[in-house]
Amino acid sequence: MVAVHDELLDAWGLPRPRTIVPARWGINNETWFVESEAGHHVLRVYAHDWLEPIRFEHELLTWLAVEGELPFATPLPLPVAGGDSAAIAATLRGPRPAALFERLPGEHVDDEDVHSIARGGEALARLDAALARRGHGGSREPSFTGDLTALHPAVVTLDGLDREIGAGAAAFVARAAEEAAVLHSSLPRQVTHGDFGLGNFLVVDGRVSALLDFELCAWDARAADLAIGLSLVLSKGSAERLWRPFLHAYLGALRLDPIEIAALPALMRLGDASAVIWWAGRVREGLAPISENARHTDRALALDRWLEANGRELIAEAFLAIH
Repeated sequence: MVAVHDELLDAWGLPRPRTIVPARWGINNETWFVESEAGHHVLRVYAHDWLEPIRFEHELLTWLAVEGELPFATPLPLPVAGGDSAAIAATLRGPRPAALFERLPGEHVDDEDVHSIARGGEALARLDAALARRGHGGSREPSFTGDLTALHPAVVTLDGLDREIGAGAAAFVARAAEEAAVLHSSLPRQVTHGDFGLGNFLVVDGRVSALLDFELCAWDARAADLAIGLSLVLSKGSAERLWRPFLHAYLGALRLDPIEIAALPALMRLGDASAVIWWAGRVREGLAPISENARHTDRALALDRWLEANGRELIAEAFLAIH
């Protein structure tokens, strides 16, 4: 595999010899650290061959580099000979797009680092503010309207899903699907990041140095990014110490509308339901083990229980943060 990737890297003209080491993080795609006389780079080989979303991702990253005016870095795909931002990798599953980026400075944070995780929430809000200035990107831009059957080509109906993910999780997904249409017809929309996680930002000396992984960017409810971030921090063992600082940091940098605040619990459920569908599709395609279904359904059901007990408190805390 490394030999194949070494040949692939010739497309960007990186000098040989090179050191190619797999990253410890990254779930959807292959990620490799590359070192050569040209410096430190990151090679991504996508798990799918959907070129249009990748084109949009790369266009968006180029816009952010030029127009984003952000206090932290975002990845910028490097061109191959001829100017394209992607090359084609030979993999065991057939040809797959690949992209090369300069490695950005910083380290990942752990689940106990309350300060840095709050700063990650602030950085996400600043990114969302920048993306709002960009506006709509046209027909190439992926759009999520709340339709859970449009998320993955292997899951085009929710019928029978209970046989794969269990009756409780299937009921959770059905509830989120019922709420989704109303949510997306009433909330402000814009391009969002769509995948905030502790592995998707870097820090240097307690300061966010980079936001990463824009693969799931799409036209979506603006508040979806905060909802996805809250769901992420609530999945951690230190959740009760994390969620309030994260919430206040985000809303301190980007004040959402009251209607968006009230919708946060439903958006959080929708985000976790989307993850359940996405991973069920990957399992069906043979790209993930069946254990991934249990991991994501367990997390979704735990979030549902937390929201039943604490959803009103979360909304009240959010209103405090914007006043």
